[in-house]
Amino acid sequence: MGILKNAGISFLRFISKSGCISGWILEFIGSICRQFPDGRWKEFIRSAIQQVKWKSIEFSQVHTKVGNITEVSLVPHLNQFDFDCMIWKQMPYEEEVFAVFDTMLGQYDVIFDIGSNVAYFHCMAKRNEKAKIYSFEPSGEAFARLTKNISNNRLQNIVAYNAAVSDQTGFVKFFEPEGHLTNGSLDPDFAKLLIIMLKKNICRCFR
Repeated sequence: MGILKNAGISFLRFISKSGCISGWILEFIGSICRQFPDGRWKEFIRSAIQQVKWKSIEFSQVHTKVGNITEVSLVPHLNQFDFDCMIWKQMPYEEEVFAVFDTMLGQYDVIFDIGSNVAYFHCMAKRNEKAKIYSFEPSGEAFARLTKNISNNRLQNIVAYNAAVSDQTGFVKFFEPEGHLTNGSLDPDFAKLLIIMLKKNICRCFR
């Protein structure tokens, strides 16, 4: 397995030199992977892809399954959790949370989502289209992806705000680790701690 993985990484590093070709090949690899049942073997493919330094690539939206929701469209991004939709038939991210949401969402008329990221959990809005969802995301980049996913899924019951939620009003700087849009903070010291923790976890995963 080690020899095969190293050969795969070498191939990916070779094609990563061309942004146009590498994007097409990654989408092709993803389309092949989604034809087969999900399993641990897909984690090895994702790990190999993450170990390569890619040029900026814009992927097309992918139809995937989230929780018990079908016909969900997400746009994958390299080194982000939503890249899993490129490989998996059903997104493996925080499945336990979706299981809880699936039993509760129908009970509420108004839902506040604080720290919405790329609207991943908003896919559950399809389970209760009568509820009004207020979405807050401080990261400009994540917010742009959020609005795109909302539009792609035609979610009409969501109002999105590019803002953080705090006990104070005004304008402040938002700190976030580069390339990790799922983490961020209004506290610079806490943001630095997140970066250190992420680097340690990445090193541990790739050993």
